Amino acid sequence: MPDMFDVVQSEIILGPSLFWRIRGFTDTLFQKVSIIVLEAFSEFGHFMFLFFVGLELKLDSFFRTWKRATCITFFETLFSGLLGVGLSSFLWSMVAHDGIKMTFRLFMVVNISFTAFLVLARILVELKMLTTELGSLPMCIAALYDGFIWILLALLPHFSGSGIMSV
Repeated sequence: MPDMFDVVQSEIILGPSLFWRIRGFTDTLFQKVSIIVLEAFSEFGHFMFLFFVGLELKLDSFFRTWKRATCITFFETLFSGLLGVGLSSFLWSMVAHDGIKMTFRLFMVVNISFTAFLVLARILVELKMLTTELGSLPMCIAALYDGFIWILLALLPHFSGSGIMSV
């Protein structure tokens, strides 16, 4: 099993998901200044890792797989969109605040749709599959898919401010 799973487990346990919810945990373990420095080093490390992954990738493999990747991305977007709309319809009845229902649906679609691009890249690097065609196809799919989802995320504030999208 790749080491990335151990990293994800430790981030869940030590990160804001679990232990940081315990009152006084962060104050006891870290000073406020050190958290800012640790977050900066973390972001820099992620940036450098993705930079080196980008250096390893072969663009010709992306160009060979773009047709399959585009088709798979389309169906992946369709599936996650339907899943997000279905889940948002279920959750809307629970929260039922005043607001634009379509914005809530789009928000749910965007949240369900993000891929863990960094995790995928790290797993493919550890398994030495990044430069193979089998490894470049999921990277190309994830890049296309995340690009589309980032565009939807950028459009989300526009839809929430106007009543044209209300359903």
